[in-house]
Amino acid sequence: MNLTLDRLSALATIRSIRCGMAPGIQGGITSLRRTGIAAPELPEGRRRWSASCIDLSNLGLARGALGNRPIEVAVSSERARIRSKAFSSIIHTASLPKNAYMDAGNGLRVASPELVFVEMGTVMQPEVQALLGYELTGSFSRSPSDPRGGAIAYGIPPATSVEKIERFLSQCGGNAGVAQSRRVIGYVANNAWSPAEAVIAALMALPLEYLGYGMGRLVLNDRQTAVDELTRSGASTSRVPDILVPGTCVGINYDSFYHLDLDSVIEAAQACALAPNDKAAADILESTRRAVREKVLDDLHRNRELAAQGLVVLPATSEDLYRKGGLDALMLEVLRTIELLSGKDMTESRRALASRAVCERRQTLVWSLLPWEQGRSYARKQVERDQRGIQRLKDPQIVEVDMVL
Repeated sequence: MNLTLDRLSALATIRSIRCGMAPGIQGGITSLRRTGIAAPELPEGRRRWSASCIDLSNLGLARGALGNRPIEVAVSSERARIRSKAFSSIIHTASLPKNAYMDAGNGLRVASPELVFVEMGTVMQPEVQALLGYELTGSFSRSPSDPRGGAIAYGIPPATSVEKIERFLSQCGGNAGVAQSRRVIGYVANNAWSPAEAVIAALMALPLEYLGYGMGRLVLNDRQTAVDELTRSGASTSRVPDILVPGTCVGINYDSFYHLDLDSVIEAAQACALAPNDKAAADILESTRRAVREKVLDDLHRNRELAAQGLVVLPATSEDLYRKGGLDALMLEVLRTIELLSGKDMTESRRALASRAVCERRQTLVWSLLPWEQGRSYARKQVERDQRGIQRLKDPQIVEVDMVL
């Protein structure tokens, strides 16, 4: 059998491999051999194509992981199309870079991360495609079956890099999605560590016409090594600010809901109250309280140590994303800090905050990108208000925009 998975089917496969869900693949995405399109070929003993022909178990994908849509496959010509409702054939007639696909074994090939990014330029809004770029070049992956709300894999190798995507784009012919992809990749930075961090970074980087703050490409998770004088006084040898604005001394560290595990203190206190004479319960409460306190102190020491190296790193919280106007308020503080401490003119970025209507649209966008159930409805509103989205509503692919989130 030969089959080449493409577009959203390929994206689900890449996520499955990166999340460690593909038993047939050892070594991750980067271990797969690069190759070209394989002409579709039925498995031995089969006379016609159907969904049951394809065993995706080695890729860690149940049929439901691809949704109710057909399996998307790449073919090189109209004659090679698969005539079955279970499949959607994407014809690649324009030139593609050599080895744009990956050999996943058992006769299956998969579009490379670079090609998937380019192809999503035809069906995703620029803001959403930027988030995909942060994911593919970062050290996290969303769930293949539930990208918005499913479990996230953290601390994994990137699937590609900004530089590789840019090089791939430079070799693409007249493929759909290239024009938008070339614009969007300019606002993506390597090494994002989490989806929330990626949301903040993307909005900071994107231009005003995409409802961003117009700061351009940022620097993510760049380790700052302390000078000997600091380490001799007891400071950490290095610290890693989440986001730095190039050309300034200002950055951001994002702290999620779970950054300080206060719930564990409450649980330990409740257990201690139910058993007031239980020394073990009392010890657990004290160790839990101490762990939370030490985390608070480490955060304070981190900010002090970075400040001593000339970096002012402002804290960002989950509430800044979920509270109405929260991100705009944070960005105003960032802009003022840059102007006061770095002397950089941020007039252009300040325009992002000048219009109430624009701020309301941006808030809808922010909420549409977050991992909560309401995000789906906000995502639909965002598409409806985007004139380019309205033009694409006739394309059935538009319903899959949520697949990246």
